[in-house]
Amino acid sequence: MMLQLSKLPPARKKKFLKDLSYLNTKEYLSLCKKYEIPFDIYYISESGALKKTKLRDRKAIVLKRLRTYLMQGKIAKPTVFNQDVVNLKLKILHPTKKHHLHFGQYDKKNSEMNKLLKSLTKGHFKDGALAREILCEFWSRGYAPTFSEFAKVWLTAYEAEKKNPHPEWAYLYDKKQKVSLKQWKKKRQQIAKNVLSTFHIIST
Repeated sequence: MMLQLSKLPPARKKKFLKDLSYLNTKEYLSLCKKYEIPFDIYYISESGALKKTKLRDRKAIVLKRLRTYLMQGKIAKPTVFNQDVVNLKLKILHPTKKHHLHFGQYDKKNSEMNKLLKSLTKGHFKDGALAREILCEFWSRGYAPTFSEFAKVWLTAYEAEKKNPHPEWAYLYDKKQKVSLKQWKKKRQQIAKNVLSTFHIIST
């Protein structure tokens, strides 16, 4: 289904594309499913087969694909980890900063791994979306980072997050921009409702 952005006046088109950031996970994934925009991450197995992981691309990547589809009608390819960054068999029991971390080896329950990462990030490291986003970024480029490399990028991103939240983190971004947060949830829901109704307009 080809969406027709040309139906929208320039100002509304610009606002519509910007307001995609206010969609929550359920909302933007439902659009991706409808328009076949990939969001799941895959890996190449030892046999060469393409297999789906339990990971999903971060919101910024998915929204970029959605905007590309809206503006150009092109559907981007999914994120795929090549065999070089996959290791589903060998667990890292006693990690050092020089160990390379492959897909299948990150374990949030590994106390030694967490201890090492905390020591490499001034005590700030914690498991969460940021850690997975950074690792996925490394793996998608075909490189398994050392713990030292991973920690360095994580710490930089962690410190940057506090200063300059990304637009797709709508609440934090609005807070940083000193936008009124009074009844913000209601505001987000209304913006999302307008975005979804606009999809209906440009698809008919």
